[in-house]
Amino acid sequence: MKGINDTKIVQQKMGAQLKAARGKIKRPALVQLLICNKKAPVESKAEMTAERLKQWEYGNNPISLEWIPAICDVLHCDVGYLFGDYPEKTREISDICSITGLSPAAAKAIIGDKYDGFRDTRIEALNFLLVSANFENALHEIIMFKDAEREAVSLERAREKTISNLRDISEYHPNVSFLEMISDKRRAADLCEYNLSKSFVFLIEELRRIIDEEVSQNG
Repeated sequence: MKGINDTKIVQQKMGAQLKAARGKIKRPALVQLLICNKKAPVESKAEMTAERLKQWEYGNNPISLEWIPAICDVLHCDVGYLFGDYPEKTREISDICSITGLSPAAAKAIIGDKYDGFRDTRIEALNFLLVSANFENALHEIIMFKDAEREAVSLERAREKTISNLRDISEYHPNVSFLEMISDKRRAADLCEYNLSKSFVFLIEELRRIIDEEVSQNG
């Protein structure tokens, strides 16, 4: 990490990372979680307070090394994250985001919780989707639907705003061309939705075919 020889910079960086990892958890609540954590140093539990945590986050004091295992365990982050070696809370998430361009939320959805027992199932399903002959069509329809729906909703909201700004509803004079434009965009969105539903039907048919082939091959 840049500035690794500068103690103050290290303290401030680690403090900022700790605060980011804490997120919406209140300091007193995090203190209790840390104290109750099995990796917490027994001899230092009495010294762990919200004020101490605050000084760590502000970079005024160095985070005690003995507390780092408990911090990482409670906040589900790697030690490397606390040192600022990578932007996401784990190396795995950071690598996925860096290589694929996916968001952290998408990366987390892919791998899930390594301890929940469903990671292999997620990976198996994603492997099928990504190599499916029909998935590219589904991706195209998803983008087309988002664009068409966004345009339709934007026009509808603009019309609603125009009407809401009128002092008297009787003053409203429908703009025929504008209403036709809304109808066109809505029809386009509905068509994309229909095509998207068909794309996923094809995916199901493809999955059934693959399963049938696998069962046949296995006797």
